[in-house]
Amino acid sequence: MLSYFVTKLLQRSYKFLLLTFFSLTIGAFLFGGVVSLVTSIESFLVSEGKVLVGGDIVLRSAYPITVSNDLFKGLTGRGHSLVEEQQVQAVFRNDLTGASSPADSRIVGSMFPLYGKVLIENGVFDIASGGVYVEQELLTRLGVGVGEEITLGSKKLLVRGVILKEPDNLSIGLSFTPRAIVSKNDFTETGLNLSQSRTSYRLYLKESATEKLTPEDIEKIRSYASTNKLRFDDATDGPSRLIRGLSSVSTFIGIVLTIALFLVTVNIVANLVYLLARFKKTIALLKTFGATSAQIQKIYLCILAILGGSAGFLGAFIGAHLVTVLLPELASLLQVFVQPENELLIGLGGGLFGIIFIVCAAAPFLYSLRSITPKELFSAVTVQNKNFLIQKIALFLPIPLVLTVLLYGISRDIFLVMYSILGLILIFGFFVLISYLTTQALYVLRNRFSFIFSSIISFLKWRGLQTSIATASIMTAFCGVFIISAIEKNLTENISRNISTTAPSLYLVDINKGQIESVRQLAGGSFKEYPIIRGRLLSVNERDLTQSDNPGITREFNLTYRDTLIEGERVVEGVFAERKEEGNVVSIDKRFAEEIGGVNLGDTIRVFIQGITVSATVTSIRE
Repeated sequence: MLSYFVTKLLQRSYKFLLLTFFSLTIGAFLFGGVVSLVTSIESFLVSEGKVLVGGDIVLRSAYPITVSNDLFKGLTGRGHSLVEEQQVQAVFRNDLTGASSPADSRIVGSMFPLYGKVLIENGVFDIASGGVYVEQELLTRLGVGVGEEITLGSKKLLVRGVILKEPDNLSIGLSFTPRAIVSKNDFTETGLNLSQSRTSYRLYLKESATEKLTPEDIEKIRSYASTNKLRFDDATDGPSRLIRGLSSVSTFIGIVLTIALFLVTVNIVANLVYLLARFKKTIALLKTFGATSAQIQKIYLCILAILGGSAGFLGAFIGAHLVTVLLPELASLLQVFVQPENELLIGLGGGLFGIIFIVCAAAPFLYSLRSITPKELFSAVTVQNKNFLIQKIALFLPIPLVLTVLLYGISRDIFLVMYSILGLILIFGFFVLISYLTTQALYVLRNRFSFIFSSIISFLKWRGLQTSIATASIMTAFCGVFIISAIEKNLTENISRNISTTAPSLYLVDINKGQIESVRQLAGGSFKEYPIIRGRLLSVNERDLTQSDNPGITREFNLTYRDTLIEGERVVEGVFAERKEEGNVVSIDKRFAEEIGGVNLGDTIRVFIQGITVSATVTSIRE
């Protein structure tokens, strides 16, 4: 009898089961594609992170980093490597022609780089041999070539090669000046004292080949960095900018996947609810012949598990395979090697996902089978229980829980996932209510319409919950699409209209005087320029600012030298650019004066600018 029921069930309900199958296949396709893409990129970033950031862990500071403490001594004692680096803007010159040019110089030891390679044009990088490696732009400015000498301070350095690419150039930032790499030993012989100049210090840590860094080690280093106000980069997280970009992509895909899977779930639930109403008498007949609710539940559970597993495997496998096909194109475009994930493994994961997903979606349906009794055979009309959703609401809880766990694994943002799912439930519930009320209103007024429209309205009314769910699904999908489009449109409009009125369209720094006229011709009449030079405050009157614990005071600042106010500035005290017989004069920004502890007219400020100490009297305060 049971085998006969199963045969009839498949014959009479295959259309509904196929619809459920394809709905779940689409959801699994998105699942497999997203998991494969995100996992592949994250794996690439983890494997390449050490090269991109320069080490397993990198600490950065505007001040020298102490390595003689117990923490770092313990790490080096266990075989881990520490390498110090100093980055400073130094001026190179050609003594034969007198030409000079600044360059962002990296002062490194013999172990540099710990990971990756410095690509040299027609040569091999070997900083241990001495000399200097520079970018072609610096050679052009100085009028020299490879194999010739340039001077840094009092030291003549042989140009050993032209830098094409540094392995960690993504972590050292963007510069408009050419780069140079100098050995630490050579730099100590230049006689330059740049301790008060703009300098960045880095400490690279490379774990031992025989002993990995433990989570406790990483946490101790992180805590040390936090206490000493150092920037901390962990190679397992990749460069922070890339991770933020990937997180944005994952978050966006996660939201889209939430909408898709939610609608898939709703469709499955609706199909199963309709299936229950259609086969009530068949189930009642089985119970008349002695079949128990548990036996019937097992039959449906087996059918749905096979359906969910096969749909999940097929969809996830196809999604992962599509990503595998497209990854070489992505890798070629970005000039990186991205290893695709195992398609079969993702397919099996999709099959497991499909089984769990469809069983959770079918929980209310399986539970409702218990309420069908043999007396259903005497019912003239098959009517579904209108209290189904209200009385069995707890049975729907596994669905959002499964979605939450799945999406958290992709986005790693529990709040975003919770807000997304809660928002979808509320939006979907609102549309269900709108659909239900609209159907009821049309049903009351059905006699005012033609026979065809009246029949359609009666059919939709008879389907009840099925009509509301189908309509709400379509409305939710379109709502999601238009919300995303509206956000994109509003962001574009706000950036182009609002921000552009208060910020410059293009901001150029490090333009040499000889380049200003060329830039002015390219930019047109809207181009404005003023000079900037880097400097560090030494004192205000007798107050020594270099001893401050606030790095916002002891850092280098952008100083301008000009005798005109720019748009938006006004003088609140004193006279701007008033000359004093006794020496230099300076105007100071009001907010900045407050930040450094207060400055008054007549005070004397001492500033260190590229090796020279300059004293000036405050003659005006502006804002």
